[in-house]
Amino acid sequence: MKKQIFLASVVYTFLSVLQPLSNFILLPVYTKYFSESQYGIFSILNNLNILFTILGGLSIIHAIIAFYSSYSDKFELNRYVGNVLSFATVFNIGLLLLTCIFGNRLFSLIFKEHINYFPDGLLTVSYGLLTNIITGYLFFLKYEKNVFRFAWISIIQFVLNTAMQYVFIVYLKLGITGALTARVIVAFACFLLVLLCHYRYLFFHIDFGKFIKPSLKYSINTIPSSLIAWLSSYGDRFLIERFIDMKSLGIYSFLSTISSLTEMGFLALGAALQPFVFDFFKVENKEKSHHLYRLFLLLSTCLASFIIMAGSNLDLLISNKGYLEIVKYLPVMTIGYIFSAVTYLFSLQIIYAKKSHYFIYFGIIVLFTNISLNAVLIPPYGIWGAVVTSVLTKLIGAISSIYFARRSFSISFKKSNYTTLAMLILLILFCWWLANAGYVAYRTTAILQFIAIIVFMGIVYKKLILQSYQDVLLSIKKK
Repeated sequence: MKKQIFLASVVYTFLSVLQPLSNFILLPVYTKYFSESQYGIFSILNNLNILFTILGGLSIIHAIIAFYSSYSDKFELNRYVGNVLSFATVFNIGLLLLTCIFGNRLFSLIFKEHINYFPDGLLTVSYGLLTNIITGYLFFLKYEKNVFRFAWISIIQFVLNTAMQYVFIVYLKLGITGALTARVIVAFACFLLVLLCHYRYLFFHIDFGKFIKPSLKYSINTIPSSLIAWLSSYGDRFLIERFIDMKSLGIYSFLSTISSLTEMGFLALGAALQPFVFDFFKVENKEKSHHLYRLFLLLSTCLASFIIMAGSNLDLLISNKGYLEIVKYLPVMTIGYIFSAVTYLFSLQIIYAKKSHYFIYFGIIVLFTNISLNAVLIPPYGIWGAVVTSVLTKLIGAISSIYFARRSFSISFKKSNYTTLAMLILLILFCWWLANAGYVAYRTTAILQFIAIIVFMGIVYKKLILQSYQDVLLSIKKK
């Protein structure tokens, strides 16, 4: 049973990261054909499409997760999902038409620099709203454990999205508009696939009172927390565009994209480990959950260190030298994602204890910290102000998550683990200082810090590594 859960977690996690992975694969293309300013426009439009993915259908797609277990009858469940997708489709069409009327006025309020709503803004909004519906259907397939259909929709979207953007940018020379157009074409094709897969239950058996009304009552309440999370994650981009310039935004966005690979890695790891952590919570086996916590932080820190090392060699992949400016910011920025790993880890206790109101408190704390520090630090310090704000916000988020996790219930997580983590972070900062002061090249210090962290962790976690090695040998012998 555990093996099945683990394999399913790995499969779904891998398929879920395919879409953001497409953006990473295309980074050499983006950085070659887009100037820093153009990449700034492209990235901020990407941030905006995420907002419309949240607002699409009044976020009713998230009700599929909450109400899935309420329908034991297969036909009623399919009817329910069909009602949700139908409502989201109609609502999103109306919202798209509304933005066509007020789009230029909206963009003039949001952006300092002139960005036309037609065509780039329209494409951005369209992509966000189409993604909203596709995501809702993928939620349903995931809970249905329909791995095959989930896989082929995800893979088709990934392959076509990557290939068509490459063609539109490289061969058709359409720039930002080409990249956005390719995305919308692929998203629309996947939207049609969703309609085809679920067509029997769409638009024909609409029951607003039974299906839509309770779903909206749930979903509308999730919008504020989603907006807080969106503002906390992407609000700094809009402030950089407002207070500095689009070129600085492009560099900062590229920096965030590279450093966030750490987050992609620990989220994939967390999705695989989460069922086991919850099992240990269930039987109150605090000692084993402690070992998993320590293993998670060990691997997340190693991953962050590796990203720093890989990022120092970006000149091997990136032809536009203007983007290489991120190397001096990367170690500091990546440290923030180590704090994010801590936040994710301890949030599992809050989720398990069903203390969802703590996430509202957490979101308010993080949002206030993020907006306040960015408003104070970005105008005088530019990109450095945004980087320092990002790290401090994630640190405060980690401290808050530990506090709320302990309010939910406690585990035997030793204080020495915090000390170890602090020492590893100081090691990264020391190596960065050596490079920033000009004593050693960034590439050299990046390699040294990675080797030092691997050796350090090998010493500190010697018993854990040996025990894991013995467990693996034992399981092989049993087979």
